[in-house]
Amino acid sequence: GSWCIPRLKLYSQWKSGLVGGVGNYLALTGNRLAAEDLIYAGIATHYVKSEKLDDLKSALAESTTRTSDDPNGDCVAGVLMSFHDHNVDTQSSFLSQNRADID
Repeated sequence: GSWCIPRLKLYSQWKSGLVGGVGNYLALTGNRLAAEDLIYAGIATHYVKSEKLDDLKSALAESTTRTSDDPNGDCVAGVLMSFHDHNVDTQSSFLSQNRADID
């Protein structure tokens, strides 16, 4: 049925870049992931709490209007890191805790 199409697309796009059997697990189950899982799996690189999103948007918009301090011209990386919640514990994520079964 059509329910397979999103999972197959996910499988083909992310499977090779995800740790262990995580790509297969996500493709077959369609489970939703928390921030900890997304960072653990390498799908996300930063996590910003929802109450800081408006400030992040403003900071990103402002960063594109000035010259970047980054030698590679990346004006976004520093802004993202300054808003990133460093309290995200990837080792307590569902994927991390169940990795042996998933693989």
